[in-house]
Amino acid sequence: MSPVASVTSSIVEFHLLLALKYSEDEEENSKPMIAGGLAFEYYPGNNCGFLTYLIVPVGERGERMARALIDAALEELDNAAKRRHDYDAFPAIWGRLLTTCVLGAS
Repeated sequence: MSPVASVTSSIVEFHLLLALKYSEDEEENSKPMIAGGLAFEYYPGNNCGFLTYLIVPVGERGERMARALIDAALEELDNAAKRRHDYDAFPAIWGRLLTTCVLGAS
């Protein structure tokens, strides 16, 4: 393997997805609020992905926000594999649930 190929294959693609929500009661020019997020990586050398952090605020749970974020991440990982390797399917995705952390709860 040439040095260029080994350097290129070791690059990690970091992705951050944010789900934005606009207030229904506010005027049209209201600023969006973050309703969830997912950080994930694609490792082209191994052609695998890792779902690192999934964050959904307590008030947004039960709205299928986590499922929508995971689906979007899987689609992007699949696209990355196709872009890098011209594969038809993405072979491996890894994730691990460690704990639930509630921030800003009263």
